[in-house]
Parts: sequence; structure tokens; C-alpha cells
Amino acid sequence: MYLNIFIILLSFYIYTSSPIRFSNKHILYNINYNKLYNTIIYFIIIIELIHLLEFQFFNLYILIVPAFLSYIIIDIIKQTHTIDDGSFNPPPNYISKSYIPYIVILITLVYKIVTTKNYNYLFLIIIYLILFYTIINYSACKYDLPISWNRL
Repeated sequence: MYLNIFIILLSFYIYTSSPIRFSNKHILYNINYNKLYNTIIYFIIIIELIHLLEFQFFNLYILIVPAFLSYIIIDIIKQTHTIDDGSFNPPPNYISKSYIPYIVILITLVYKIVTTKNYNYLFLIIIYLILFYTIINYSACKYDLPISWNRL
């Protein structure tokens, strides 16, 4: 139970510190990286809250409140996209390219699989591996962000 809450909190941190969520570059038709990151974080939180249903203390009605609160928190944190207009545009102070949260969350998910024998966490591992891959290969030019954001 505590690991699920830890994963949710670490997911919030990963979401807020990711520079890619500021990108307006389109992936497919009307989907850009900003919308994709918002959707992924909603999806991860919902999956973790569903995993909390395994514990007898939690029921569906109790989990509606954290789901609603997480939606409000993400909506408050959500930023509009940043445009590369050629001027000096420094990144916000809370943006980082640190790999440590990704490694910690991957280790936590592997630990959850080993201890609970619940292989539903493999889907979350795949999602976090994809997010980790995007951070490892991050370059401001790839995501139409200002060049001054390369120094993260």
C-alpha cells in the first residue's frame, strides 16, 4: 500500500520535472507531447489507485477522492507549451533531466512484482521505460523547445 502511494508521489515529481511536457511538437495528428504526458500521468495514477483496491481498507468510494484530487493537482501543475522564438528563454528551476527518479520507480515496480507476484505492473514498467528513454535521449531541438533548455 505504501509503495503504491510512493509510486503516485514519485510520478507527480517525474511529471513536474520533465522538460518534454512543455513541448508542442505533434506526434500524431492532434496529439502533442504536452497532451501525451498529461494522459500518461492520469493513466498511471488511475492504475495505481486501482491496485490499491487489493487492500481491504480501500473501496471504490474512498479512491474517488484521491483520483479527483490528483486530477486537480495535475490541472494546476499543467503548463502551456513553450515556443522556440530564438530569444533567450531559460527553463524553470524545477525542470531537471535527472535519471534517479526513473531508476527508483523502476526498482520499486520490480520489487512490487517480485513480492506480490502481480504481473500487472509490467505495463507500468514499460511506460516508465519509454519515459526514461525519452529523458535519456532528450534534446531541445527534438521537441521544438528553446535551445537554452539543452543545458539541463
